[in-house]
Amino acid sequence: MLGGCASSVEDVSTPLITDVYIGEHHYPENFAQQLHTNLQYFRDGVGVDAQSGMPYDFIRLMDNGIIEPRPAVNSTTVGLYLNVLTEMERAGSAEARQRLGEVLSQLENAPKWNGLFIWMYKVDAGELSLNSRSVASAVDAANLISSLAAVAGAYWQHEDPDLAQLAQRADTLIMESKQGWYGLYDRENNDRELLRAAWQDRGDGQRGYVKYKIDRKANESRLAPLWAAVLTYGDEEPIPEATFTNMRLYTGEYVTRDGEVINPMLTWNGAYFQGMLPSVWFDEQSMVPVPKMFDDMATVQIEYSTEYGIPFLSSSATIDSRYSEYGVDGMAEAYQRGRRSFQEPVGTPHASALYAMINRDHAIELLRDVERRHPQIVSPVGWFDAVNDQGEVTNKIIGLDQGMFAASFFADTIRADVENYIRQAHGEEAWQVVERLYGQFESDGTLIREENAS
Repeated sequence: MLGGCASSVEDVSTPLITDVYIGEHHYPENFAQQLHTNLQYFRDGVGVDAQSGMPYDFIRLMDNGIIEPRPAVNSTTVGLYLNVLTEMERAGSAEARQRLGEVLSQLENAPKWNGLFIWMYKVDAGELSLNSRSVASAVDAANLISSLAAVAGAYWQHEDPDLAQLAQRADTLIMESKQGWYGLYDRENNDRELLRAAWQDRGDGQRGYVKYKIDRKANESRLAPLWAAVLTYGDEEPIPEATFTNMRLYTGEYVTRDGEVINPMLTWNGAYFQGMLPSVWFDEQSMVPVPKMFDDMATVQIEYSTEYGIPFLSSSATIDSRYSEYGVDGMAEAYQRGRRSFQEPVGTPHASALYAMINRDHAIELLRDVERRHPQIVSPVGWFDAVNDQGEVTNKIIGLDQGMFAASFFADTIRADVENYIRQAHGEEAWQVVERLYGQFESDGTLIREENAS
């Protein structure tokens, strides 16, 4: 069922956040100004609605300097915004400390489906409300839960009672999602024991589950079955770990410019964020049996993007301010299966930033090269979301992508907070579930596209 708390949301009109900053230790010496610039998306009146205190889905920065926001709120973006606010609070921001509580109030009052957050909200009179079509997306609910876990882990049993209370509020929101995870698990008609991908209200009187299930480990949706298993572990009828372990994962066969044969993990369309976003919250490479599949995925992206002088390819804005699922064929499962290519020379800075979680120094080198080649990609409130090989840039800056860009540079802290939350709130056995799931994060085979595929 859809529901939300009836109490009023706190007034978030003051104090405004007019400068976004994090701890000095998070800023790379040779990329400090660039990271600071990209954090500025999360200023009030830029990428954040000053009345509600919630981040916009995206903004368009027009030639005359006017910002045109889309007054919608992506739940994954809200989570990454919480992670930014946590690091601001740790850096001494009183405004961020207050805003953390205000965002939690918005989430407590937001309409949900059985405790699961809706993928996309609209902002109405300073509060979150539903669009005519509402989707309780497992992937976005899990992403927001991961960010809430980081907030809870950061302040769990904190000596400051107000901060400790933030942790308890985040934990309550997480635990309220259990009913939703049970709802997305079909015990009756589910031979592979997979998790449903979403519940939706289409706005035309039709409500119900979507037909497809979450069946790929390499895509960003993998955290949904992980949280379903972790949060119900120890219940009388827990959601089985098979919802995670029975998902498929495939690698490709790619020959580098130097003639080396490598086996990158394959995301569906070759978009880099699909493979990397969950690593913001979990140190996946330290837990999977073959971490080199992540390195190989980056190599495929590096070879393509450096050929065209652009950032990595991933889902992003198009140059004409639409949206597309760009990806590199060498790491695309669909392409290896003979489907169409999503490969075009249009790169997005946030994808190159995600590479910093694998090799920070090299990622910065690549990002600085993009800035040198295409200085027009830089705006005062963040880098534009896409640039092509001709140097054309979109006028769109996307909140989700700015969140990924920023979080890539303090992911170690986020991961430690998430682990602390699971260990402290749910026990060592719950963390062992996480380790056990990633222990079976292995390839189910190598896919090679047939030459005559079209």
